[in-house]
Amino acid sequence: MKNRLKDGMKKGILALALTLTVGMTAAPVQAAMADMAPGEAQGAILKQKPKVTLEHTRGKSTKDVKVIKKILEKNNLGNFQYYTDLNGNCYKWTKKGRLSELHLNGGCLKGKVSLKGLTALTIVSVERNHLTNLDVSGNTKLKVLNCKWNKLSKLDVSKNTKLTELECGWNQLTNLNLSKNAKLELLTCPGNKLSKLDVSKNTELKELRCDENQLTSLDLSNNPLLNRGCVSCDDNVTVTYYSDSAQ
Repeated sequence: MKNRLKDGMKKGILALALTLTVGMTAAPVQAAMADMAPGEAQGAILKQKPKVTLEHTRGKSTKDVKVIKKILEKNNLGNFQYYTDLNGNCYKWTKKGRLSELHLNGGCLKGKVSLKGLTALTIVSVERNHLTNLDVSGNTKLKVLNCKWNKLSKLDVSKNTKLTELECGWNQLTNLNLSKNAKLELLTCPGNKLSKLDVSKNTELKELRCDENQLTSLDLSNNPLLNRGCVSCDDNVTVTYYSDSAQ
């Protein structure tokens, strides 16, 4: 009987100690929340970064998985759960477990996103998000980049010399340097703020769309593969084609 009483007293003391500890820990947080307006308190809770658990990581590059996890935790808009399956349609992997294709479309990302570390990437599609900056300087194997419908004010593709397709329309770009992209075959950049567009180094270009910019002229005299049927631009733009300069 005495042993039961002692055990009960011990449990009671432990419970009391635990309650006091929790109360002391929570008190500063509760006090801070109490000083906030209801909307601010809710915002503070929402700003807490979620922990992302990725599925099917086995056989995948540890470094690549860490980069994906970091992107989803830092830049997600709350619906990252649709992108946690590494065997899903958002990701394509090489036989050696390196990420070769990344498709994160449809409003899942925001802010500044860096793809550094994903050195095996050949295709990237991040359209219809809320990106303000996209760093692809470390993705030298990149062949296809689709980043249209974002909030990008600049885009550096000078390191992506293997790029054959670039879709960057409907952003806020004021400049687009394509001098290092000699293999470019497709370029779509409508809906930006470009006042100049130099494609003289892009001699492999076969299709171009640059509607709804601030261009007044467009020189295509150095683009022999680009015919009139594959060019779309504003009506007020004066275009000089290769065939015109050859006459």
